[in-house]
Formats: sequence, C-alpha cells, structure tokens
Amino acid sequence: SVGNLVFSRWYLNSFAQPIGQATISSSPGFNAALIEAEYLTHVNGSFTAFCTGCPGTGARIPVHGGAGTPEIGNTVGYRVTDARAFSGGSLYLGVSRTTHNGSPLPINLGFLGMGTSCLLCVSVDIALSFATDAAGVATVNVPLPNDVNLIDGHLFTQVAIIDLGACTTVPVVHSNALDTLIGGNR
Repeated sequence: SVGNLVFSRWYLNSFAQPIGQATISSSPGFNAALIEAEYLTHVNGSFTAFCTGCPGTGARIPVHGGAGTPEIGNTVGYRVTDARAFSGGSLYLGVSRTTHNGSPLPINLGFLGMGTSCLLCVSVDIALSFATDAAGVATVNVPLPNDVNLIDGHLFTQVAIIDLGACTTVPVVHSNALDTLIGGNR
C-alpha cells in the first residue's frame, strides 16, 4: 500500500496481471520494458449510532449496534441488546434517515400508542424478523453485496421489539438507529 491506496495488480508491458498477485517474473530471455502497479482507494466502513430508543419492560431501552467490517463482500451482524427476553422483533433496513413514505424523519410514534418517546428514525424499506434470547439479545446477519457502486453509500437500520411489559397501548418499543457507511476498495 501507499498511503491510503491499496495495491491491486501489476501491469507487465501494459498487460494486466491477476488482481492481488504480489510478485511478477519474466521468462528467460524476456526483457520487460515497463512494470507498473495499480492501486485502489480504500474507504473504511463504519457504524455511527443516532436517534434514541424508547423504554420497555423495566424501563430498559433496547440498544442497537453493528459488528464486523461493513465493507462490500462482507457480512455485517446487526445486534440488539437490553431488549425483552424471548420476544419477536424486526430489523428495519432503509436508504434514508430523512424521509419515510414522504414524511420527514424522525416520526414520533406516540400517535400509534407506542409512547411519546418512541421514534421511527429510518425509512423502512426492508424488515427482517428475529427473536431475542433469554438475555434479550439478538443478531441478524446481513451480507453486503460485492459491488463497488455501494462504496461510500449508507444503510440505515433500527430495531423494533414486541414488549408486552411496556407501559404503552401498543406493546412495541424501538432502539436507537444506526448509520452504516459501506466501505471497500475502488
């Protein structure tokens, strides 16, 4: 690597060698006139929490986080902790943190009976269901496609949990939200 550039491949007399091949050699009697290296720019993927969750059973607020390296071709683990044990939930995946179905985000969900501190903070473009374990923890693994067009893009996620102990008309609580910056080499 050179600075933040990552080695990609060699060019031998303008002929591309296999990507990732670390060495090159020539056959006896071959005089290489030109050897060049190709480098890619690496973008580090990251997770950034935003928005706030709302309380459920025992005033516990579910906490949403990410694990793994959020770069193209990798699988990311989206996790929730401090949720109600043995409960169902949904992981919301969205492409926006500013609008959902034409309405500005966040949306206060109190009008639905979820409590005045419950906020929808991401667009709900896909919802994946899961169940928490005895500790109120769950992880949903999401593969990130190996597509360079996704680099520098964002995936916004939030968790909703069925919580029968919540002091609300509708027994659903929400976690904080997460902004995943997708990284990789381009």
